[in-house]
Amino acid sequence: MFGLPSDSDVVADGLSDAVVELAGSRNVLDARLVELIGQVWASGAWEGWGLRSIHHWVTLRCGVSPAQARTLVGCARRLGELPATRARFAAGELSVDQVAVITRIVPTHADAEVAEVAGRLAVPQLRNLLRGYAWPTPPPTPTSSRTRARWRRNAGSASATTTTAPGPCRCGCPAMRGR
Repeated sequence: MFGLPSDSDVVADGLSDAVVELAGSRNVLDARLVELIGQVWASGAWEGWGLRSIHHWVTLRCGVSPAQARTLVGCARRLGELPATRARFAAGELSVDQVAVITRIVPTHADAEVAEVAGRLAVPQLRNLLRGYAWPTPPPTPTSSRTRARWRRNAGSASATTTTAPGPCRCGCPAMRGR
């Protein structure tokens, strides 16, 4: 019971290590795929006769289901705002499913903290943790002259800390809802 490991234990450990190593390699490839999809989307290279959307293009070109295409495109659209998540994904520390949860739920200002914890959680654990978290609202930062002027006018009022988030994506993908 507490003696030396058996041959089957050694084989199981070796197989487990091989699976973990291969999953990390797959994560690196998925990160590169998501990066390329982001470039295709940003450049409009997906547009063509008979193609309804970037999601449709990914479904056809990558041979994935429409649901997986939505996941990949949603990650591609949002990863530019989440540098810590993008770095851990590229290093193979996060899976595309973990990144999909992060890109759907996590505000930009919480990226570093969430990326640090995400690799230690299974996807359902990560989803439950992030859905139930009350995200603090960061102070608004002036991004345009119009915003700056409104910020200066309202600097002494309670409404000075409220900002409006951009609306959902025109294609209605789930990754862009609730931002």
